[in-house]
Amino acid sequence: MAYQMILYNIKDGVAIITLNTPEKLNSLDYDTVDELTSVILEAGADDSVGAIVLTGAGRSFCAGGDVKEMLTGYTTVGAYKQMGKYHRMSSEISNVKKPVIGAINGLAVGGGFALAILCDILIAAEDTKFRFIFKNVSLVPDLGVIYYLTKMLGAQKMKELVFTDKLILAEEACRLGFVSKVVAPDKLMEEAFQLAKNLAAGPRVMLQYTKKMINMASENSIATMLEMEARAQTELFQTEDHKIAVKAFINKEKPVFIGK
Repeated sequence: MAYQMILYNIKDGVAIITLNTPEKLNSLDYDTVDELTSVILEAGADDSVGAIVLTGAGRSFCAGGDVKEMLTGYTTVGAYKQMGKYHRMSSEISNVKKPVIGAINGLAVGGGFALAILCDILIAAEDTKFRFIFKNVSLVPDLGVIYYLTKMLGAQKMKELVFTDKLILAEEACRLGFVSKVVAPDKLMEEAFQLAKNLAAGPRVMLQYTKKMINMASENSIATMLEMEARAQTELFQTEDHKIAVKAFINKEKPVFIGK
């Protein structure tokens, strides 16, 4: 599929998705949301892809929702319908079977902050700035970020960040725990790609099961999770990657996984 708002390419088993409207700081307008949903579905269904990198072109990862589109106003029905599109996008990103690495550069504010949090692992450039800014347009943080980030930071910290509209620099984001690594801007894509490439070369079925279980862990009882664990382990014992890994371990060799 051809994309207008997004760049999409695949290299060494890694799908690289780049928000590509730098002239408006990669804000999330209607077309970008639709395209991002589609490209995540495409990458998720492509057997040649083992991991995904999500980033932004220019000096911004994503500046959030397109405020100019808000000028037209929404009817009650229209607003609810539009939020459904945003929620489908966020669901596809958080639930895609492949690991998603966020390579976060420049501004990640409003919905752009929320979009970053949907990724499985975040690597941020030193000049990255996170900020909610929803208060400025009198809207609640969306794309599920209240759910995801409150689980990470706790209710008190989340209220502080949203209520005060606090600017969070990359190093503080790392201390808070939602950014895994901070790197020089010119090293950002190299770091993100190398991580994604290593994951793509790993035991893909195991990573798929693990991502799903971690995502579900806080919503289920220990009994449910143990049952899920038993079913996953039973399936994984039958995979070629498990057999390859066991043989390599015994022979003191590095396993070369085939993703099956």
